[in-house]
Amino acid sequence: MGCFCSHREIWSDIIAKGYKKVLVLEDDAEFVTSAKAFLAMSLENVPKDFDLLYLIITRDHDSVLKGVSYDKIKKNISLTMGYIISLNGAKKLLDNSSNFHTPVDHYMREEIEKGNVRGYVTRPQVLLLNDPADTTMSMDR
Repeated sequence: MGCFCSHREIWSDIIAKGYKKVLVLEDDAEFVTSAKAFLAMSLENVPKDFDLLYLIITRDHDSVLKGVSYDKIKKNISLTMGYIISLNGAKKLLDNSSNFHTPVDHYMREEIEKGNVRGYVTRPQVLLLNDPADTTMSMDR
């Protein structure tokens, strides 16, 4: 619940301040060498209709700037380790989350699968993060 509340607070802040695009990262994010350039390119070239753009783990440091594409997500992605969210995406997620009962990454996936949120993922995957198996977060705690 705490994680969900943190993301809701971010979405609320985006709306209150009118930010057009915001990068949201987990606290244990570690960047590959070319991540700064890739993030700048992603922010500049993200599809115009995006609500969420997921940035996912890669170990292939050399492929990061060889070319970028964006795949539209239809299902089967549940993560919050790194994403760029639009003002419109923040509004949609905040508006539909006043009564939450599931982890935030599952909620975001459900909103994409229902067609309420337009989600994309970068190819190649850029953001190098600690192994998700090492996370200290758990629904049991």
